[in-house]
Amino acid sequence: MLIIRKITVALLLIAAGTAGNAAADAPQWKIHASGVLEAAGIRFAPAFLDSRWKFHGVNTPAFRQKQFNRSGSHSVLKAEVALPNSQSGRFQQVCDFSDTGVLTYRGIFEFSAKPDAREFALAAIGLTENRFGGREVIVDGRTVTFPRLPRKRKTAIFFREQAETIEFPLENGVLAIRGKFRLLLQDDRPLGGSGYAMRLAFTPAANASGRLTCELEWELRPYRSRTLDLSGAANTAFADSVADDRRGGWTDQGAECDLSMLSPGIRDLKGTQFQILDPAANGGKSCIVLAGRNRPYFARSAAAPQPHPVRGNFLYLLHAVAWPPSSANAVIGTVELIYRDRKSRRIPVSSADVGDWRNPAARPNGDIVWSSESRGVPIGLYRSRFPIDPGDIVEIRFESAQASVWGIIAASVSPDVVYRTLSTPFIVAENSRYRPLPLPREIVKGSIFDSSGLLDAPAGKYGCPVIRNGKIEFENRPGKPVRFFGVNLSRQTQFQDKAAAEKLADELAAHGYNAVRIHHHDTYMVSRENGKSTELSAEQMDKLQTCPNN
Repeated sequence: MLIIRKITVALLLIAAGTAGNAAADAPQWKIHASGVLEAAGIRFAPAFLDSRWKFHGVNTPAFRQKQFNRSGSHSVLKAEVALPNSQSGRFQQVCDFSDTGVLTYRGIFEFSAKPDAREFALAAIGLTENRFGGREVIVDGRTVTFPRLPRKRKTAIFFREQAETIEFPLENGVLAIRGKFRLLLQDDRPLGGSGYAMRLAFTPAANASGRLTCELEWELRPYRSRTLDLSGAANTAFADSVADDRRGGWTDQGAECDLSMLSPGIRDLKGTQFQILDPAANGGKSCIVLAGRNRPYFARSAAAPQPHPVRGNFLYLLHAVAWPPSSANAVIGTVELIYRDRKSRRIPVSSADVGDWRNPAARPNGDIVWSSESRGVPIGLYRSRFPIDPGDIVEIRFESAQASVWGIIAASVSPDVVYRTLSTPFIVAENSRYRPLPLPREIVKGSIFDSSGLLDAPAGKYGCPVIRNGKIEFENRPGKPVRFFGVNLSRQTQFQDKAAAEKLADELAAHGYNAVRIHHHDTYMVSRENGKSTELSAEQMDKLQTCPNN
């Protein structure tokens, strides 16, 4: 409760992210002798803003003759407070830990007369974009996101409302602050700053005096989650001994491209518990893998009844795809939740939620929470979060859109928004320092960049390349070694009509390339009529033979 007469004041808590990565967050408390309170790697300190909006924190000369005492779980900080107009007062901060892990915080500012200041103790600084960009906080049950990209100056304030609770999802749990305050969140980057500001302003009582008090409860608690039982729906194993035998496991690509290194058991993956099935205890089945265009013989759907109903606010999936679509929002499949009252909720899953398990890259709603490597290739699994309806879930169903092969490893429900591992993009914008430099792909014929004159065209005039005396040369041009400078043509690039193929050949020659490697072209060579993929397409084969031969 905050009390003062006829003025608007606030007890400001400065939230400053410590140096280093957020992965260092741990459920711990530190009360520093300076008056700084550190909770799970985030620093908080009392402060005030003077009449000119200048910030004065507990570590500035405005706080004098500080005395700090600690006795077990009880600590007290006392200091004199000097305002810029020579007005002085006293500050006291009392912190107590309970046996349940709750910290009770009480801050008191006391003046003999009305203090000449804007707000008492409220501004948030040190929230860097590297640590907080894209970070979510929950305010009275609503999710608010610190913008990853700078906002416009006029819209720098992205949240300003009365609140009673703010929760910070951290890597290992949630930091919750409870009280009554007016919360302001601001993007300082368009205002010349380097991060964000947070202010928890406490409204004074109408009949107040020069004594200002603020009481807060702080709690660090672990994430809560309930694993779903997918054992009844699992249709294959992680390991695959023979490729393309239509028996699995995983994506049926053989032992050199499977998920056999994933260990079973209850796994805590960046704040979410998942049950990884043990194939030895589940009839050789450990995951659900559904059909895509490259594996049309896989099952198209799967259903997992739950032996015991589960409930939560969010569904978390541990999953990945193989042969991902090129579109950024392509539909991967659908999850359907069946509730005890027989109502259902269908949740679409797209490529914004999950990505390729090989060479994985984070998606807008997909964090890479498990990673390893397979034969030197990075692999990973994604955690995606979906809001769900309240109620007892008795069954979960999965259905593939049959574009990409979709592998579901595990699923859990939770009441919590779990910490996300995000990277903030580095952006260079046009300004007084940076100017755009056009880089056209096409090289002007006859220009200094045209390297086509280095080629001895046409290709094949000297026959095939051979190796003589450890060097490559043409069979009909003995004694003159040759070097090849090439580029990959991948997927549909080499399937073009004659005019486009000639243009591509000219571009490659202008760059000085005398060789190309066609790659990942197999899928586009077949006709796929009547559901078959064993007949070559005459039209596609004509394009394939035309393009490299130019």
